Amino acid sequence: MLPVVSSGETETARTMLFEAIGGEPLYEVARTPHVTVHDAVLTAREDGFDALQALPVGTLLDRIATAGQLFVDEGAPAASSTTSCVPFDRYQRSVVKATGLPAGWVRTSAHWLAFGLRHAAESLRAQSPTGALDVYDDPAYTRESDVGLAFTPRVRVLGGMMPSNDPAVYAWPALALAMKIPIVLRPSDRDPLTAIRLARALRG
Repeated sequence: MLPVVSSGETETARTMLFEAIGGEPLYEVARTPHVTVHDAVLTAREDGFDALQALPVGTLLDRIATAGQLFVDEGAPAASSTTSCVPFDRYQRSVVKATGLPAGWVRTSAHWLAFGLRHAAESLRAQSPTGALDVYDDPAYTRESDVGLAFTPRVRVLGGMMPSNDPAVYAWPALALAMKIPIVLRPSDRDPLTAIRLARALRG
């Protein structure tokens, strides 16, 4: 199971009713207080980082690849809910209504996001100094048979403010997660749906 540090999806200090481009009520958006964001970053930097470092990279990549498939299939339910999953077509329609983006673009971009998740292992091999994945579990390696080096993260957490015009951009922070670096994302008010769907797929 992928370690995910969360204070619970139902906790919020303030919500607002969000309207679609056409003016119809679409969903409620939860506004997270600044102090909660600060606590999330600190928790990710300490507990989240340690949990990911203890997880074998192969297990982590399998989880991320499965999330990619879930994202474009039936999705995954909320961790605290018994409700059914949100089908991909319903997610696509909601993003189109919320952002005004063309349906074809949302569908294509979401599939590119899923493709990036399913092929995260290939991306990690390209970043590896040895071309292998074992450096993500054991950073020490030898070059030219006598030079000892180490491949270690420069950061303990990655934060990002995400746009609303391209679901595929969520593949980039997901690659940081694959490298065992915790992520804290602030989705756009116009499209929190992609972030929620991705988080549920990772936890699914």
